[in-house]
Amino acid sequence: MKNKKEDTKLYKGIIGLAKTAAGMNCEYGDYQDIKQYFRYPGELLERMEEQGFTSISDYISVMKGLSRIGKYHTDGTFIGSQLEDF
Repeated sequence: MKNKKEDTKLYKGIIGLAKTAAGMNCEYGDYQDIKQYFRYPGELLERMEEQGFTSISDYISVMKGLSRIGKYHTDGTFIGSQLEDF
């Protein structure tokens, strides 16, 4: 069950990145904030720490978001071993 208090903007941010990578529109406010740092979900996984997203809540939020983006998966969602390395 989703706990909004602990989720960071990375939760809806990674979902928004997946939606737009699949050619869909996304109006989530958190996506609007995240898209300035990352272009697609794999890049977020690879570089989130470089942008200061290092808290336990950040990691939990990303993991929760990953569980929701399967329906938006395309060849551009993750490149190489980005998902496995995360």
